[in-house]
Amino acid sequence: MPKRGFGTVAELTAMIRAGRILLLAGAESLLTRLPAGHWIGGTATAFLTDAGGTTDRSRIFYSDLTDHAQAANIQLLKARQLPGLARRYPKNGFSVLILPGLSDLLLHFARDGTDYPGLFNSPLIGWISAADLTETEPARAKIFAGNGQPHAEGGALMHVSLPLGQAAQIDVVNLFSIGKGAAITFAEEGLSATSCLIGGTPQNFAAYIAAHRIDTNLPLIADSDGAAISVSIRAVDAQAQRVDFFSPVFKSLAYRFAAPLTNFPSVFDRAIAAITPGDVAFACTCVLNYRQARLEGRRTGPFTGPVTFGEIAYTALSQTFACLSIIQVGDDKLGEF
Repeated sequence: MPKRGFGTVAELTAMIRAGRILLLAGAESLLTRLPAGHWIGGTATAFLTDAGGTTDRSRIFYSDLTDHAQAANIQLLKARQLPGLARRYPKNGFSVLILPGLSDLLLHFARDGTDYPGLFNSPLIGWISAADLTETEPARAKIFAGNGQPHAEGGALMHVSLPLGQAAQIDVVNLFSIGKGAAITFAEEGLSATSCLIGGTPQNFAAYIAAHRIDTNLPLIADSDGAAISVSIRAVDAQAQRVDFFSPVFKSLAYRFAAPLTNFPSVFDRAIAAITPGDVAFACTCVLNYRQARLEGRRTGPFTGPVTFGEIAYTALSQTFACLSIIQVGDDKLGEF
């Protein structure tokens, strides 16, 4: 089978039993039927494929890392274990982290991740698993860490060692920049908000968005010690006067809406075409990019993978595109597990 693509439960079961090292994404009902093995996964229903963006609830999307990996170590992380996720980083390799969308675990990672010891010492990539938003009452997003047991409040972590002469390269595309609107601050952290301060004036956030006809496809962006922190809007509940987010907002940050983009699909296409990858191992983008770039039925070059509730490239990202590829390098500074 190719390195990335769709497989049935039976096909993936055979790959797992053959010892393949896999990243998997698909419906919870499919992933729960898989045997234990060298795989981690997360729920998703939309995907970037060689044939173009598509929705598929009957098959599992896989990225097969076996040809590159010398070894793979899998952990199921609880909240208290997140700060130690870098302890078993490979000396030469990379790590993949999958967190459940809209979870308390995501809030912990988004708030505290940059302070985890050694977090930036080795390439870390992954994604925030998604729920099916077309359902009337969407099930919670889940992750899987080496077997068919779903977790709504656990992290799936895979450390992958690479042979000498190879290294992991992470590319991230963020199309947005901070706009010039009023600063927005929140009194409470979390995945939803009602009240806020806008330019220092107390307001209901949902009412403010409606009154100013703000495009909710634009994320909120805050400057945190020079790093741009984006938060994407999931929904505006006019009746409840509440705004829901894909990732948490924090009371210590001042946010502004992103500057608008003209012809988002063209901007997105140019940005990913500018990436110079090695051997692409995995890619993902969030559901809002998928919608705005009109990726349904459109190809994204060599970049295939799940459509997510967010991306991980060392830290939790929102409304970005992330890619992992393997490149050839000198081996003078590379080691093993």
